[in-house]
Amino acid sequence: MYVAAHTFLVLEWNLISRAEYLVDANIDLVSFTEDALLFNMGVTKTDQEGVKNVDHPWHVYSCPEHPEICAHLAVARLILANPEILNGQTKLFDARSQYERFNGLLRKIVSSEEHRDDFASLGISPEDFGTHSIRKGAATHVATGSTACPPIACICLQANWAMPGVMNRYIKYENAGDQFVCKCVSGRSRNNTMFAASSSYWDFLAEDAETGESQKAKLKVWLKDRLPEEAKDNERVYAVHKMAVAAIAFRRNYLDNHLHPESTLRSSTIWNDDVPYHDKVVVKYPWNETADTPKITGLPPDIVLLAKLQTMKMEMDALKADLQASFESTLTRQLDEREVGGSGFARGNEILGKLDTLLETVTNASRAAARASAQEPAAEEPVEFDGDSGFVSDDGEEEDAAAADSCRAARTAAPSASAAAVASAAAAACCGGAGGEGATFSSFFLRPPKRCWKSPGWILSRLYSGLRWMHCSLGQ
Repeated sequence: MYVAAHTFLVLEWNLISRAEYLVDANIDLVSFTEDALLFNMGVTKTDQEGVKNVDHPWHVYSCPEHPEICAHLAVARLILANPEILNGQTKLFDARSQYERFNGLLRKIVSSEEHRDDFASLGISPEDFGTHSIRKGAATHVATGSTACPPIACICLQANWAMPGVMNRYIKYENAGDQFVCKCVSGRSRNNTMFAASSSYWDFLAEDAETGESQKAKLKVWLKDRLPEEAKDNERVYAVHKMAVAAIAFRRNYLDNHLHPESTLRSSTIWNDDVPYHDKVVVKYPWNETADTPKITGLPPDIVLLAKLQTMKMEMDALKADLQASFESTLTRQLDEREVGGSGFARGNEILGKLDTLLETVTNASRAAARASAQEPAAEEPVEFDGDSGFVSDDGEEEDAAAADSCRAARTAAPSASAAAVASAAAAACCGGAGGEGATFSSFFLRPPKRCWKSPGWILSRLYSGLRWMHCSLGQ
């Protein structure tokens, strides 16, 4: 009962119509095109024969910002909770005395303790409310709710108000004016880009063409299987049904949290089925629309300009991020190439790199020695540790000390000599002249030992000696 009452209220507001029209409304008068529901008015107070507006459908738009007053979602709830409506044999609000029922519920709500004080604070008595209050409120909202409202002539045409001597003689219905009025009355924010939102729909553009077409065909079969038999070949009813399922899928989380636990919608087939590709149901805007996005209608020039500005803003944000990343990368590379910070800065980076290589080499050698020792144990002299100092005892320590002394002597004798020359002399001394002019740190540090490579003591001793060599060669 409350699903029908809510839909009655939302539609009467969006159509700025008399309640009597909705009482007699039939699904055959409803269709869905582009991004709007279309209602054909039929018989009205000023058109008893129902011919004046025969080709003038009234547009009804969604309101993505506020699902509680979204007309598409309200119609979707009504249709899916009462699927027999789709067979065309019943009215949208099929029951006796629908007008009296809705009017009674409206008065009950505005007179309740929960809301009575709110209206009283505005100086309005709940007894003053009726179904016609909705029509008055909708027209007032459209005509004075913004500093950029639709023309009054368009509002009068929408509300079926006469302008003697002018209306229907000099000023006639046109889609653009009706679309603008109906988009304003839907509850969208008139002064921001949300006004340009599309209705909810399935967007398959992310898939390749073949997959997208296959998914569309599968969705169509699924939707038609859930239509009444009488409506399976009715494309107008199918379009309304598809809109309704998309609206429910898009607002599923909202409905889960706000629907009454005993709502008839919770027992419907669509609600309890897994809607195909529900994750592809989206709402788009002019700046991110795709080829699958339905045409967004009813936009005034200022909103079109706002949408273009939003597009430019997004492009500029993306460009800013790209430029910042590119600048940082280029600046870092150029500073490194020019050794900005002094040669010592660049040399320090080089030394750190060599230390990393040294540590990796020692680690690999230690692991290799451990594996070889485990596979083929070899007798060797136990490695002795000095209990006081913690240094590894090694037979080659005296040679290393002599090499270090030679290095210091070379530095003292030729203070202007380069670190590379001193390092070469130190390496030659450590290697006993075996390396000749080509002696390097690696030949010094990794020279063939007197003992087996498998000895961890030798590895630690070489590491200690290597650090002493580097200390000497850098003249620290």
